[in-house]
Amino acid sequence: MTRHSAGISRITGTATLLAGAVALSFVHAATSAPGSDTPSASATSSIVHPIVFEPVVREMSSGWVDWSNMVLHTAAEAYPAPGPLADRTLVEQQARDLLGPALKKAALGIHVSSQLTASDIMQADDSTARLMKRGINSWRVTEARYFTSGRVELEAELDLSEWLMKALTNMAEAERPANVDRSRTTGVVVDARGLDFTPTAAPSLLSDNGQQLYGIRWITPAALKKHSPAQYVSDPADPLAQKRAGANPIFLRAVKVKGDFDLVLDTQSSIRLRTSAQDPHLLAEARVVLVTDP
Repeated sequence: MTRHSAGISRITGTATLLAGAVALSFVHAATSAPGSDTPSASATSSIVHPIVFEPVVREMSSGWVDWSNMVLHTAAEAYPAPGPLADRTLVEQQARDLLGPALKKAALGIHVSSQLTASDIMQADDSTARLMKRGINSWRVTEARYFTSGRVELEAELDLSEWLMKALTNMAEAERPANVDRSRTTGVVVDARGLDFTPTAAPSLLSDNGQQLYGIRWITPAALKKHSPAQYVSDPADPLAQKRAGANPIFLRAVKVKGDFDLVLDTQSSIRLRTSAQDPHLLAEARVVLVTDP
């Protein structure tokens, strides 16, 4: 398993006779010495580049979310049935059949906001719910590993930015600001490191007296078609932070968490954010970065 999936329970199964086969194309393969249950082939669907800054990752019951890149991951493994003949294609199909339900379970548990999960949205009888029900099947296999024992491991991902876009844009209420002066503050960076904080797709920032200073309704629908409501990073030096908050952001400090999901700012930070709100593009364009533990 990758470093992000370490410690996460994998969905397992034993291969049985299945109709059809799944063909996967890979750009790399590696072999190992026979006689041990080590990878006999490993492949990815794209070139993996070294990660300089650790993304913000949170585990779920059947997967894990990379909140820095807004991607839901899950993994599954399958073993060959006992016997001298083992068809790797069947084992691979078994693992793939386990991925879909595991990923759907994880996706339904995603918190869109502190009060709303993806499951809540999908229970409605409207176009957004129908779109999300179709989109939940748009996951793709990103990595496959084959072992000398016949075991097959697969990893898959779902792009949360794309999957949740319709729901988020429906919740956004702000209008595009006019006459924007971009020569001053370029964004907002909130340091929430050290807090037991659960990320959401649309986080909220609260003042020290509980007033909401930022949330989904502060953002324009147009901004959410470009990026998520907030950029999560584990280090303010991450290039993703500068890309979102620009070269001259204000730095704020969160001192506690309300209800697991909402960040509460200290008094001085609350005042600074209220003052900065006079530049409406900062919040309307979701130029907000949250720095939290990886």
